[in-house]
Amino acid sequence: MKRLPLLAALPLLCASALSAQPLMSVGYFNGGGDVTAGPGGDIDKLDVRQITHLNYSFGLIYNDEKDETNAALKDPAHLHEIWLSPKVQADLQKLPALRKQNPDLKVLL
Repeated sequence: MKRLPLLAALPLLCASALSAQPLMSVGYFNGGGDVTAGPGGDIDKLDVRQITHLNYSFGLIYNDEKDETNAALKDPAHLHEIWLSPKVQADLQKLPALRKQNPDLKVLL
């Protein structure tokens, strides 16, 4: 019977231990360019101080897909290579500056 109060408090102790974990705030950024329907976002307007993780897209892998409409991805000499549009390449060059604004930023490509 003496253990009952301890057992009753156990869920509260576990919950407080879990809530001590830092929260993640993930931002999704559409690089756009030649590979998407739209122009993509402006990476210079992105405030990375508000997020912990940045999910950046798009890089395309050439896989000889039958219905591919992007001419840059139809060259068989580049099979299984990652193709980055000029806009995406320019954005990726800016990632070190973004990391200076938020040194703990994790970038997912």
